[in-house]
Amino acid sequence: MSSAIWKTGQSARLERSSQGMRTPQRGQFRLSGTFVHALCCAGLVLASACASPGEKRANAALARLCVGAGFQIHERVILPPGLPLYTVESYTAYEPYRVYAPVTRYRLRPVRRSRRILNPRLFDPSAGVAALGPDYLVKEFTEPLALPALNLSKGFEFPDGITFWRVHDQIIRKSDGKPLGEVLYVERRGNSLWAQLLGSGRRAYRCPDNASIEALVARIFAESPDSDMAE
Repeated sequence: MSSAIWKTGQSARLERSSQGMRTPQRGQFRLSGTFVHALCCAGLVLASACASPGEKRANAALARLCVGAGFQIHERVILPPGLPLYTVESYTAYEPYRVYAPVTRYRLRPVRRSRRILNPRLFDPSAGVAALGPDYLVKEFTEPLALPALNLSKGFEFPDGITFWRVHDQIIRKSDGKPLGEVLYVERRGNSLWAQLLGSGRRAYRCPDNASIEALVARIFAESPDSDMAE
């Protein structure tokens, strides 16, 4: 009788082994796939949120040059009827989803989403200086900042990969050459986690943080005289 019971237990263990299952052992601790994934995501978030000492010094030095930066709107332009300032664009985003068999893992699936953008009939950034059509000029002046411009002590060095830039965007009406508005900002590029993952040319810090040519267009052009200036 005992021999039959022993054989039955042995057969069950062999069957579980052939199916890829393991009999838990006392004292063993196994991490689930969900816990490991959550732990990795939390680590990436913390690493991206915490700037290195070199980045903090760079941001502090750049903030001193931010005095006087920002938007200057000289004249607002009312758009003709039927030309809205914004439009809705559909795009495909990829989000992870969990697959349980044969082991827990994650894959990406396409998801259709929408976002509000400037009307392409009004503003086409790929056209360069003619991004606003034949009646306006869009000018951008980009100037690299050397260390002496940051008013730092002699011998101070930033980590490799950090560069500083001053950007001046301007929108000019061709008919009379009048500047309708301009935006001035400074930015640091490189040496952040996301900048390294997405390319060293991607900005890592900007002051003011909402400054861009798109934001300037949204402040100059309006659908009606009573429209509030876009933030």
